[in-house]
Amino acid sequence: MKQMLTNLKNNFVLCEIHSNLNDVDEFFVGYLICFDDDMLVFESVTSRGKYDGIYCILIESIVTIKYKTIYTTNLEKLMKHNDFALKNINFDEEALLDSVLKFAYSKGLMCEIALFDGDYSLKGYINSIDNNFITLNLIDSYGVPNGVAIAKINDISLAAFETEELVELEIFKS
Repeated sequence: MKQMLTNLKNNFVLCEIHSNLNDVDEFFVGYLICFDDDMLVFESVTSRGKYDGIYCILIESIVTIKYKTIYTTNLEKLMKHNDFALKNINFDEEALLDSVLKFAYSKGLMCEIALFDGDYSLKGYINSIDNNFITLNLIDSYGVPNGVAIAKINDISLAAFETEELVELEIFKS
């Protein structure tokens, strides 16, 4: 698996990343940025060929990775039409999830944090990170502050920032 991920990353291959056993038509699309033994980070693309943020997901939650499909081929055409350009963000591959969380925290970016294989999701701004816990200032679906949550970092199955949905919440908030 590591060799395949390395090849996809090094060759900038647009991939479908399927992580939902219950809905095979639901998947992420993006370019692999980096990975470690537990997590994989990719730059996501919307179905309209536009930037959709950075995702860090638990490798064990991935069911399949597909590439060179009709979908990804056509999506690359839309991306070219939209002048899509990869962002050049580097993360520490020795502590990948921690690096992603600290990047979002340092930039003041709104995040989505999914816990327990995505069964529970939090959206908001990272208030603090320590060795075992993350604290978020929560934002509701209208962009309004809605309390504080503390979660175990080890329970995180997905962390994302700059996604289309989070950008919309930022707009609602203003």
